[in-house]
Amino acid sequence: MSKKKRRMHSPGTPPGTLKYYGDNPDISYRIIIVKYGPNFFEETELKDFNDFEKATSEPPNGINYWIRIIGLKDVELLSIIGKKFNIHELTLEDILNIYQRPKIEEYQEYIFTEINRISLKENGIESDQISIFFNGKTLITFQDTRDDFYKTVSDRLRNGSLATRAAPDYLNYVLFDYVVDEYFVVLEEITDRIEALQDELINDSSTDDLEQLRKLNKDVQKFRQNLWPVRDIVNRFHKKEIAYFSPETFIYLNDTYDHVYQLIDNVESQREILLSLMNFYLSNVSIKLNDVMRILTIIATIFIPLTFIAGVYGMNFKNMPEIESPWGYPVVMIVMFLLFIGFIVYFKKKKWL
Repeated sequence: MSKKKRRMHSPGTPPGTLKYYGDNPDISYRIIIVKYGPNFFEETELKDFNDFEKATSEPPNGINYWIRIIGLKDVELLSIIGKKFNIHELTLEDILNIYQRPKIEEYQEYIFTEINRISLKENGIESDQISIFFNGKTLITFQDTRDDFYKTVSDRLRNGSLATRAAPDYLNYVLFDYVVDEYFVVLEEITDRIEALQDELINDSSTDDLEQLRKLNKDVQKFRQNLWPVRDIVNRFHKKEIAYFSPETFIYLNDTYDHVYQLIDNVESQREILLSLMNFYLSNVSIKLNDVMRILTIIATIFIPLTFIAGVYGMNFKNMPEIESPWGYPVVMIVMFLLFIGFIVYFKKKKWL
């Protein structure tokens, strides 16, 4: 996986300068307009942006808009949408820079939320920014990936399974909560990988386990990096500091608040488990190293006196009576053998072998 680099405007660039900072300049934009209300649903994908003004004209009473923008490379398109719905230039700037920290901002005419959807790939966690504009009646979601992330939500809206289908603030909650639910899926996969690695470490440690520990630790850190700012968003929901939401919808937002804090508790637990596994791995490596050093020390201890004896009788002095004795060689060999056996018995008695 190619590492994403955080990109910023050059120093001195005026605030509100619109420039695309995404990773998918080859994606052609898609505009999907959903009109919904009590017992009414209509979804249209525009083939020509020139039809946008007509397609988003003032809706009849009881009908609301949800506009999905997929692909952000067309700065002119974003600028026109901004003028149509009075979206501040700083908001548009944040939409185009997909490396923003998750946040919620309240303007006079709308609220703007940014949250990162995450997915766990073979090479680690990948994140994509989702931006949500809501002015009390119209919802606009922006994403810079090929897939239609909210298609499942649209299908639920179409078949009427979404409660209070006519309430746009409830749909805003659903869009936000849908991203949070993805965090549970990713965390469950991370937990499964950690448990599998834990079993491997208990059975036997290898250098491959260290690489897996490093990758999992990186995944957990990136998970926390994306999750912790969401805590600030749900705290504002919990304190009912954000306009455009009804008391009924705040009840559902409190449920999302509970989910986020549950995720925080779980990911912190997994982080502690990873730290314990790292310590366990290092302890195993240290124990194995000590075992090797103990064996080498025992071998050296056994052969030091044997080498000394062999060295003494290898000096070839003429006045060494043992050399002339016919029993000299067998006696020396017996002594060396007895020393060897003695060391082995001693080490076993000390439980060093």
